[in-house]
Amino acid sequence: MFKKSFHFLWIGQACANSGDVFYIIGVISLIYQLTGSAFYTALLPFTITLARFFGSLVAPWVLDRMLLKHVLVGSQGVKTVLFVITSILFISDYITATTVLFIFPLVSFIAFLDGWAVPARQALIVKILDRKQLLKGNSFLSVVDQIINLGCWPLGAIITSIVGGQGLLLMTSILFSISTFLMLFIVVEDNKRDSFSSTQSKSGSFLDGWRMIWSTPSIRTIAMIDVLESLASVVWIAAILYIYVEEILQKPEAWWGYINSTFFAGLLVGGFITLKFQRLFATHVHKTMLISSILISLLTILFGFTSIGSVALIFSAAVGMFSQFKLILSTTIYQTVATEHALAKVFSARDAILTGSFAVGTLLFGIMADFFHVTLLFIISAAFIFLSSIIILLGKRFLSIHILMGK
Repeated sequence: MFKKSFHFLWIGQACANSGDVFYIIGVISLIYQLTGSAFYTALLPFTITLARFFGSLVAPWVLDRMLLKHVLVGSQGVKTVLFVITSILFISDYITATTVLFIFPLVSFIAFLDGWAVPARQALIVKILDRKQLLKGNSFLSVVDQIINLGCWPLGAIITSIVGGQGLLLMTSILFSISTFLMLFIVVEDNKRDSFSSTQSKSGSFLDGWRMIWSTPSIRTIAMIDVLESLASVVWIAAILYIYVEEILQKPEAWWGYINSTFFAGLLVGGFITLKFQRLFATHVHKTMLISSILISLLTILFGFTSIGSVALIFSAAVGMFSQFKLILSTTIYQTVATEHALAKVFSARDAILTGSFAVGTLLFGIMADFFHVTLLFIISAAFIFLSSIIILLGKRFLSIHILMGK
């Protein structure tokens, strides 16, 4: 059984994550309604990714000076205040087609705070759960996350069609408030790092997580895999899938939404399987990661070439499922290998790696999409995944049962 604090954490995070989905849907809907501009609509996710990247870079300095619970609760509380302000600006009709740019600094700051909250949450899990419960806890959280991803996007669209974007923003404000309230009840032993002193250089604080990633073979191996897989995952964004649906499947544009949904469904199934067979996964870490990488690479190529819609949906779900296996195992390895002092900063560095490489990949794949056939993009994505499988193969001794089980 999980501790009571873990329940406050996951329910609070579920409310926060649901609110994140609703607020993106609501703000995009209102921005497009006001401007009719695809540019402003596309600028929002780019702004969020960039701001979260910079938030992750600053996070180590914050994590050195505040308790993990305070970082999590504080960042969510400030997000709530900022979002209430954002909602008021839209509801009061202050935001118009000519003043819409004023909303982007608020959105940026909200995403910036996520760069603090994500590593704080991952590090708190280690403090709340027993070591033997980490794989189970990560599997459970991944299931919750994917249920939210699978359900809240279509639910948000339905709510928007009924009450409009402004109504969705109000609902988001309520969810953020509930999240902040629940997280106040998390009880965890967490003292400020004794090793930290006010004379420690800022650069030392910023670089702690990066140094541990570089100096620890198992974490360095996972970080290299993260970079390659983050670059590869760009082919699953809406802009690329839209072209794929139009040119390869020759289906209505709604099909990119179906593909996206089946991918999230695969992630959800992967989380359930890992939760159910956690001991099996714990004893076959390297084999699971290697086989999953090879299959994802193969399935990505097959997906890029198939012109049959139903088959594409099956491939999409399978890629999601095997991706979830790797994600849960890699997260658990981070949690069991990194020292307690550096854990949160390691996760902030990881978040910076993921968001930074994804942003670079989005730019590169977007440019290539204008010059090359979309199938080539899936081949390149598969090549990145195959390279990651080679790293996994060569790094067998760093991805062993002894690391994961804490022996």
